[in-house]
Amino acid sequence: MTQKELVAKYFVNERVPAGKVKLIDENGTMLGEVDRDFALSRARDAGLDLIMVSQAGTLPICKIMDWGKFKYDLEKKAQKAKKNQVKIVVKEIKFSPTTSEHDYSYRKDHIIEFLTKGYHVKATIFYKGRTILHQEKGYEMLDKLVTEIGEYADVDGKPELKGRVLTVLLIPKKGVKK
Repeated sequence: MTQKELVAKYFVNERVPAGKVKLIDENGTMLGEVDRDFALSRARDAGLDLIMVSQAGTLPICKIMDWGKFKYDLEKKAQKAKKNQVKIVVKEIKFSPTTSEHDYSYRKDHIIEFLTKGYHVKATIFYKGRTILHQEKGYEMLDKLVTEIGEYADVDGKPELKGRVLTVLLIPKKGVKK
């Protein structure tokens, strides 16, 4: 989170709404309902900040802690979550309805190789010129491809024709590695 996002999300010290708040002291002890001014003076006496951590229910929940350490912990947590994200890489293999058998098998081997590496594969059949009149050849080719690589991939949806392009997305099956 950026500095502006943190300031907008968390109310600190004087930005905490006036009135009653539920207060948690610096040791983590719940002190119950207190006036905001009392909570603010208690935080200043401890040399810390009053931070509103939640707006759940009728009263805001405020905690006495160091704002700098709180920001640092939030940033570290965000970095760790970003590091643990899984990035999905989609490789695209293109065919045409007139692709020869040798080219088809060569591309099929590449699709299997990509799937065993954990990539998603988008198999595309591009209709050039008048080949669009024979759409059934493209659907037959994709059906053949899906059945031949069935042990390596699951199909995400049916083949979809958008304009002159017929596509299907292949997702690697769990636990399939060479």
